[in-house]
Amino acid sequence: MQRVGVHEGPWPFDIGRQVKILLLNGFDRCGSSLIGGLLAQHPDAAYFFQPFNRTEVHDSQHRIWAEDEEHPATEKFLSEFLEGEVDDGFLGADLFRKHSSAHAPRPEGLNVIKETKVHFKAAWIQRRFPAMEVRGIWRDPRGILCSLLRNDFATSWYGKPAFDAIAATVRSTPELDAYLPMLDERLEPYEEVALVIAARTHYFAQSIPRNDWTCYEELLLDCNGVLGDLIQPFGLAPFDFEPHLCRDHNVSGSPSLGQDLWRTYFSAQQLKRLDRIFEPLELCRSEGLVSR
Repeated sequence: MQRVGVHEGPWPFDIGRQVKILLLNGFDRCGSSLIGGLLAQHPDAAYFFQPFNRTEVHDSQHRIWAEDEEHPATEKFLSEFLEGEVDDGFLGADLFRKHSSAHAPRPEGLNVIKETKVHFKAAWIQRRFPAMEVRGIWRDPRGILCSLLRNDFATSWYGKPAFDAIAATVRSTPELDAYLPMLDERLEPYEEVALVIAARTHYFAQSIPRNDWTCYEELLLDCNGVLGDLIQPFGLAPFDFEPHLCRDHNVSGSPSLGQDLWRTYFSAQQLKRLDRIFEPLELCRSEGLVSR
């Protein structure tokens, strides 16, 4: 095992104090790389790109981890991360190194982890690591679906195996009963991907308070206001993120063609069918059930 980023010499803070970590999770193509890339510009923030991308978290991304399950490798990685160390052997991919702004957590400031894989792991993380803030990134699910389809990620990332795995989770999870009737229907491939988006986001919402979501569409309209509200509770000074908004922060896939492209990308009939699939998720959000 190779451990990187271990501080040498006297620590500028109490060795027993854990570093401040914000774990931001959203579905692929929700604008997470944009938000993470913007936060990386803050002089008092360190940004870490998807450390779970090739780990047991990724391999079981469509399965819920019960709060009492044992996952020693992930628990060890997060425990060491909170103490300022990174186990390089756990990562399993070079994306973390390539796209992160730091190689190890900073003892001062805020350490931001951007993820797209912990929808079904958030409660597990929160129980074991209450000092770690877990928050959500929201984007209109039709926009997420449109981007996945437009970039051919719907088949490569979220094809039939993903739908089958989500279907098994829905059938065994009472919190997702709203999606059960849809499993008995003959769904088009785009509808199967939509159900994966809806079910995963719906379950994740049960662990994240309503006010702990950063909205992609709102950020595009008021970048400094939205990110200012996000970083203020962590003691970071105000920062002008706006000049960095125009840069393409995509790690994979083509640049955005506009947040409302989905309105013309799908036919009227497809939008009607998508409204039904996403209705339970949006009802959850609108009624304030996105809370502890």
